[in-house]
Order: sequence, then C-alpha cells, then structure tokens
Amino acid sequence: MSTKTSREIIKSSLVTAYGKILHALEDLGFDIHSDNFVGTPERCARAFLNDFVMERKALQAQSRVLIRKKFHNPDMDEMIVEKNIEVISLCPHHLIPVKMLVTIGYIPNGTVLGLSKLARLAVCFGKQPILQEAYTGDLGIFIYDNLKPLGCGIYVTGNHGCIRYRGAKQENINVITTRLFGGFKNNPSTKSEFLKYCL
Repeated sequence: MSTKTSREIIKSSLVTAYGKILHALEDLGFDIHSDNFVGTPERCARAFLNDFVMERKALQAQSRVLIRKKFHNPDMDEMIVEKNIEVISLCPHHLIPVKMLVTIGYIPNGTVLGLSKLARLAVCFGKQPILQEAYTGDLGIFIYDNLKPLGCGIYVTGNHGCIRYRGAKQENINVITTRLFGGFKNNPSTKSEFLKYCL
C-alpha cells in the first residue's frame, strides 16, 4: 500500500468521524445543513493531518533526515542557543491544541547542526498528540543521542487549550518543562548560562 493511498484512507476515516460530530451537534439542535457547515468534515480532516499530526513513520523519517544536516566545525566549542521556536501540538487527553515556545541549546563536539534544522526538528516532534513533558524529553534525547554534543538542553513554555477552555479555565497559565543532558545537567555554571538565555 502506497503512502498516498494510506493517507487517503486515514483522511477518509477522519472525514467520517468529523461527520459524526456534526450529527451530534444536530441532535443538540444546531442546523448543520447551513452554509457554515458545508465541507466542515473535509476541512477538519485536512487541518488535522496537515497542521497537527504527521504519520508516525514519516515523523521518524523526517527527524532522521534533519539531524543529518551536520557540519564539521572543531573551533566552535561555545553554547549555541535557538529560542522562541513556535510549535503547535495536540494534548493527547483532549485533542485540544497546545502552543509551545521551545528553546534548544547545545555545546558542539566538533559538529554543528544547521540552524533551521533545530527549529524544524522542534516542529516535527510536535506533529503528534503528546504530553509536553514527553515532548521535551523526546526532543532532547533525540538531539543528544544523534548530534552527540558535549551537552544540550530543552526548555519549553506551553499554553494549553485544555487549561484555557475547560477545567481551570485560566488563560494566562504557562507550563514550563526542561530536560538537560551532559554538561548542561552536570555543570552548574553551564546549566545557569543556558537557563539565563531561556528567560
């Protein structure tokens, strides 16, 4: 089965599922036959696949491609930090969007990664329903294991739709998660320098 065929089957299932949601709205008294709802299941399915969720195999493959974009640079032995990377993910508990600002820092060990690749990796790892805590760890472990820097750190600030719109209903709560590896974890001054850049 080709990737395209598989994707079309998944999309068709999503269209059907969103159609059932609309029928539930009709049972609640809403006119789902108005112009506002024409094509809604199709649009929702397209947004889900294009903006929020990547097929697991494609996510893994893209991550491997991005991490290969390395350059030999033995003279660079100071911290590299990229911050304010915007990532939109989904909370796995409610499938409600989470907006995250991600900071990635590392100290090269003879090799640097293309700057745009850091941001693209952060976005790529967000293309799945995942807890912010797990996202932070998974991204850091992947970079540390594959780039093999002297140390690295991930700092994530998340604004969660499930906190904003249900339950606590608090708009201004931000959730902060960090994962530190190598020198970032073991050297207090390196840790302090990285966290200073994150704020």
